[in-house]
Amino acid sequence: SLLPTYPSWAPSRYVLQECPHARGVGVTLPETSGGHIVAIDWALATPARYHLQYVDVTTVASTLACHDLLAPPDAPPAERIVVTGAEATRLPGSAGSNGGGGGEKPPADAPPRNNMDLMILDGSFLGGKGFFSRTEYEKDEDNPAFNVYCNSMAADQALLVAQLVVMVNNLRAGGTVVLRLSMTWNDFRNSVLCLLRRLFDGAIINFKPRSCHQDKISYYLSCSGFMPHAATAFDVAPRLLKLLCALRAGGRPARYVPWPQQGNGALQEASREGLYTFWRCSLEVYYFHLTTFL
Repeated sequence: SLLPTYPSWAPSRYVLQECPHARGVGVTLPETSGGHIVAIDWALATPARYHLQYVDVTTVASTLACHDLLAPPDAPPAERIVVTGAEATRLPGSAGSNGGGGGEKPPADAPPRNNMDLMILDGSFLGGKGFFSRTEYEKDEDNPAFNVYCNSMAADQALLVAQLVVMVNNLRAGGTVVLRLSMTWNDFRNSVLCLLRRLFDGAIINFKPRSCHQDKISYYLSCSGFMPHAATAFDVAPRLLKLLCALRAGGRPARYVPWPQQGNGALQEASREGLYTFWRCSLEVYYFHLTTFL
């Protein structure tokens, strides 16, 4: 079982502890660039089971192949690779040229392989760290992980979009994703919820553990039964990547997910009128049940 994770060390630690055969990778910013303090149990996350990659996921979303970062189960301990900066385009494998999967390493322009069982998308925008007493953090205006965006809303959206691209490119058919969202009504997040319903044919369940985020309006959403063919049919990854590039170029946040708007792939969600005509009742019921977490 393979587990790629984002800055979500508590879920990662739990899965590694409860699933002794699980292997995975994590992607996060370095702490000095605004990433979370790493709190994972390295006694569980041995090099053969877990690889932590320090990189801005918004700069590598199009080419990140999670499986290439995994060492084979019988591989000797390997030095963790650190890659930072927007110049990174494809991450090297943690176990040499075989990309962690045996055989020849695919070319740099090869599409990522959909073979991950579980993905935890828990990234968060952590700008404004100046109020901390510690001084080693880069200032936001000097930090390339933050200063490319026109505002914090654009940064939040870019991080969510990048994680969705990585999910589409790496999650196997029938796989599960757990992601963190906000309870507030928002057109873009509403269209993301509709996107997830289009891409997953299993259960979609929201939950909020009593042990975390009790003072925040965030919650977790679990989606099972991923359908890669649906993502391909709706051209999801290329459309989201185009939006991500625009956001990183200083563009304004998008109001909706960029659905196909014409041709055989046209969907009602492509317009505000269509989105809420088709989904409003479902969304209102969904948000009503979210209030039980407050």
